[in-house]
Amino acid sequence: MNTVKKRFITQCQNPLCTKTLTSTKTLFCSDKCKVNFYETIEDKVGPYAIPYEIECKCPICEKKYLMLLHWIGNGVPRVFCSECKRRVVDRDLYEGI
Repeated sequence: MNTVKKRFITQCQNPLCTKTLTSTKTLFCSDKCKVNFYETIEDKVGPYAIPYEIECKCPICEKKYLMLLHWIGNGVPRVFCSECKRRVVDRDLYEGI
């Protein structure tokens, strides 16, 4: 029985960067890109509306991952991962909810 490991490939979260990431450890391709992103977004929305890299946990598969999110609560936010979100949306469309 062959098991296939899934690679989580995402785009760098900086809109000025087009690099592809192959790790879920960070949302940016480099520290320079991260600093550039936060400087750009602070100029646009002000210092109080800046999203931060928050470690989230999927309520279905319990996978931990990073996400840009406004979070001031206690504990770990429960946000659906992309795979589970797609599964829930497909189920709702199929059942007509």
